[in-house]
Amino acid sequence: MAGRGPAPKDPNKLAGHGAAKARQGEVRVINVDPVPQPDLVEMLGKVNAATGQEWHPSTLVLWRNLGDFPSLEAMQGAQWAVLARAMMLDDAFMRGELKHAAELRPQPQKFGIAPDDVARLRIVFAQADEADSKRSVPAESARARRGQIKVLRPEERPASGE
Repeated sequence: MAGRGPAPKDPNKLAGHGAAKARQGEVRVINVDPVPQPDLVEMLGKVNAATGQEWHPSTLVLWRNLGDFPSLEAMQGAQWAVLARAMMLDDAFMRGELKHAAELRPQPQKFGIAPDDVARLRIVFAQADEADSKRSVPAESARARRGQIKVLRPEERPASGE
């Protein structure tokens, strides 16, 4: 008798192992030209279909700011449309319609906008040139400030009360 219970699964059939793990590293590269961010009002109209009211000013500001967000610079038309629908939920939420809060949170996550979403999607914003220009001159080293280390003989050491 070998042991108790059923035989263990084949390790190659486990999630994250074997063929599935090999495919994880594959990347499909598609060359595209980015589509500029459309105007939200031109795209969806002057009135938000979810609220029946004109767009909330905060939602319009957010939409404009998203156009400058680095991870969104290569967006395609369909992606802008999905993000615009998320703005419909944002607009309703800004008007106090809290029933939309549960769906509002995951929509922008897909685009890597919040800092934790950026980290989860493994996006790194390169700012090395700007950061280097803002860096102050390195501080003087301790050795340069204090000089060479001098070892004191016991008779040269100050008394503990001094």
